[in-house]
Amino acid sequence: MPDHFSFFSPKKLPDSEAFQAVSHLGIGAHPDDLEILAYHGIESCYKNSKNCFGGVTVTTGGGSMDGSEQERLEYIQRRKKEQFEAAKIGEYAFQIMLNRESSELENQSQSVIEDLIYIIEKVEPEVIYTHNPFDKHLTHVRVFSLVMDALQVSKHKPKKLFGCEVWRGLDWLSDSHKVVLPVDKYPKLGIELLEVFESQMTSQKRYDLATLGRRKANSTFLDSHGDEESQYAIYAVDLLPILNEEMNVRKFVDRILLDFSTDIRNACASIGGGSC
Repeated sequence: MPDHFSFFSPKKLPDSEAFQAVSHLGIGAHPDDLEILAYHGIESCYKNSKNCFGGVTVTTGGGSMDGSEQERLEYIQRRKKEQFEAAKIGEYAFQIMLNRESSELENQSQSVIEDLIYIIEKVEPEVIYTHNPFDKHLTHVRVFSLVMDALQVSKHKPKKLFGCEVWRGLDWLSDSHKVVLPVDKYPKLGIELLEVFESQMTSQKRYDLATLGRRKANSTFLDSHGDEESQYAIYAVDLLPILNEEMNVRKFVDRILLDFSTDIRNACASIGGGSC
């Protein structure tokens, strides 16, 4: 395993056993991203004897600290400790921190891609959760891009590959592109995982409340006529077409945006009248 990795197994498994145990892999940019975007995988594996979740966090999350270098280092350690605590609560097979700075995702992208290939080929997960190309946060989009670059080269291809919500919801996706991931099996687990990240909570920024609110809204507003099939849901976009159809990301994004635009135009045309 590369020396710059920080590896933690709540189940105290050697890295080789932890890798082999994982069926669902989450790859997020910052500490706390996994518990937002990959919660469907975490919940699916929780108390499950057949499946295990593994987490990969790419950056230290230290870019948001404006204090002294010592304060920044202490902040990074605090965020790492929170991420490891979440792994313990969620019963992950492992949590790996790549310990990269956000600037490295652009300047040393090939090195990060090699890290991701190493993990993907060791784990061989059936399902991968990561960021999506429509995210508002540039670091999230860069991680998405690096994951896709790694998967293009990797010998292993997952059966399912989801790009999930963090900084921008996916409720606007056309239904043909929207993947609905129900997450109401363990309500308390979702809350406990989010509350671990105290370093991110202020009176103005309550990511725990916002995340749970989005999941509830996703479920409620999915269908105007039908009853809610689940109490909470995460929306995702299926990223497999990029791999299976050998499609570049720009073409993939353009296709989804065109379908969204067509839906809106068709709805407007059906109304008629001068306004449309």
